Amino acid sequence: MQSLSVLQLKHAHLLEEHGTDCAALCRCKVELADAQMCEVDAHMTANTLLQAMCAAKDHATRAECTAALSKWEVGFLQALNICLCTSLSLYVFYLSCL
Repeated sequence: MQSLSVLQLKHAHLLEEHGTDCAALCRCKVELADAQMCEVDAHMTANTLLQAMCAAKDHATRAECTAALSKWEVGFLQALNICLCTSLSLYVFYLSCL
């Protein structure tokens, strides 16, 4: 049989190992919590960037639509101007023939 002093020494060694393991586990829990906080921050940043990108795309789409509409309006007004000028010229010619 082992003597009491040998058993007490083994018990003390096991308690020391247990304390070391508990401290390592605590450090790992802290590192995990930090990593989880970083992950949450990264997700929030990614979502913010995605929202900004969608807003920029929407703005660009609206600008393109506005430009297309303006181009169409210019074409329409030019055609209207040609029609009015032609009508006015014909009217002036008609009046000069009277």
